[in-house]
Amino acid sequence: MQQSETLEEHTRRVVEALAGLMKRAPNIATITGRDDFWHIAFWAVVIHDFGKAATGFQSMLVGGERFGHRHEVLSLAFLPDVADPKTRHAIALGVVSHHRDASVIKAQYFSELDSRLDTAVVDELTAQLSAEVHKLLVEWLVHTPENWRTR
Repeated sequence: MQQSETLEEHTRRVVEALAGLMKRAPNIATITGRDDFWHIAFWAVVIHDFGKAATGFQSMLVGGERFGHRHEVLSLAFLPDVADPKTRHAIALGVVSHHRDASVIKAQYFSELDSRLDTAVVDELTAQLSAEVHKLLVEWLVHTPENWRTR
């Protein structure tokens, strides 16, 4: 049986993989034409799975019913905590595309009629993140990622 890994452990492993990619292929930033590519990739990696803190997702992990939402969409709630308006869109793209489920996300969270975000569905999803857990994750964001980044 595989031992569970915490959200922090998983995130750290992915940050380390990103650092390895940066060492192996530093020219990626040049190829993308974005001087801030590594900054964007770092913050996308840091918050990519925050939506897994949702109560329904956590319940599913211990045998509860299937979580009917995409966790990466809830992860976007943390964009204002890690990005300025100039980089939010790029970080959001990194987060929502990490499972390559763009069509599922579009169908589940956007209106078919006018392609606008379905706020009722998003409200239902954000209700899955308690104020206490949100606060803990935001506090974690203030200290841990910067420590990792400087290493």
